[in-house]
Amino acid sequence: MMERYVPNQAEYQHFTWRICDSSLTRGIWFAVDQLLASSMDRPERDASKAQSLSVQDAAPWVRLLTGCGYTDLGVDEEDRLHFRWRMDPSALLSGGNRNHSVEGQFFIQPDFEILIPPDVSYTVKYTAAMYTERISDDLMTVYRLTRDSVAQAAEVGMGPEKILSFLKEHAGTGVPENVQAALCQWGKDTERSWNPENLPQAGITLKERVEVLACDGSDNRYHAARYVCNPACGLMLPARREFVLELDDCVPDRVSIVPDLNHIPVMWTRDWRSYHSSTAKQMMEQALELSAKLEIAIDGSRMEFIPFQLERQPWKISGALYEPDSEKMGSTVQLGEGEWKEMRLVVP
Repeated sequence: MMERYVPNQAEYQHFTWRICDSSLTRGIWFAVDQLLASSMDRPERDASKAQSLSVQDAAPWVRLLTGCGYTDLGVDEEDRLHFRWRMDPSALLSGGNRNHSVEGQFFIQPDFEILIPPDVSYTVKYTAAMYTERISDDLMTVYRLTRDSVAQAAEVGMGPEKILSFLKEHAGTGVPENVQAALCQWGKDTERSWNPENLPQAGITLKERVEVLACDGSDNRYHAARYVCNPACGLMLPARREFVLELDDCVPDRVSIVPDLNHIPVMWTRDWRSYHSSTAKQMMEQALELSAKLEIAIDGSRMEFIPFQLERQPWKISGALYEPDSEKMGSTVQLGEGEWKEMRLVVP
């Protein structure tokens, strides 16, 4: 990532290497502006030729590291951007913990949740993500085994047997019996439901339908499906079952896709006027439900308001506030009860 995505600027590249120095201990917060200052503190360089790097310039790279799970982001009371490593940065540059003799293990709960501590390698974490649903990502990552996630993993070559073998290898306290029994049952269900003979693809033989290839001859955990081109079925046979179902040409009922506007009082959409506070809040909530906008008066000015979030206690509604017929991006505001006067609901 550092070789491919860092801008071709010496100061920027120096900063990305500076924050990976072994002096930055994981778990400790560091201010980005201070690290920028230290990375530029090189008296041997010609100051007149040096290009300054601001926190705004460096922020996208730090956010990328956080998005990948390597760091955490935060701000202090003065809104200064800070980050902290979730691992040893120097070890990350040298290949992480692949050379460690002891590797972290995860824990499988009877309710099918998998708790993954921060010391578990990213290879193990990635493999676990292939056959689970993500619940949360924090210092402790939580995945969950489900029937659908196991079925989707089987479609890309990781069947229940491989999943169970992987779990037994990396689970710190073993695999609960009910989880093992469920995996076996889900495997039988998957074999019955995901059968190439049953796919609605006319004109192609079973041999033409799918050829499963291992990405690496020494590691058959990861598979990719290769499909032979056939004019009758397009270029590829989809891996997900929902993409090989027959097309439904039925026209949906209008009521099922268009909201019913008959229950809205006519005056709400016709009259520009003040309403009682309870009615005004009801109109706001109705606009939120319909994904519609309103015309409201704020400080004597007529504005357009598009609500997108409601809070009940105390009652507040957030949304985008625009000037009428404006092409500019509206500002996000939060309105409380009584903070606007006249109003009108605008529906399609």
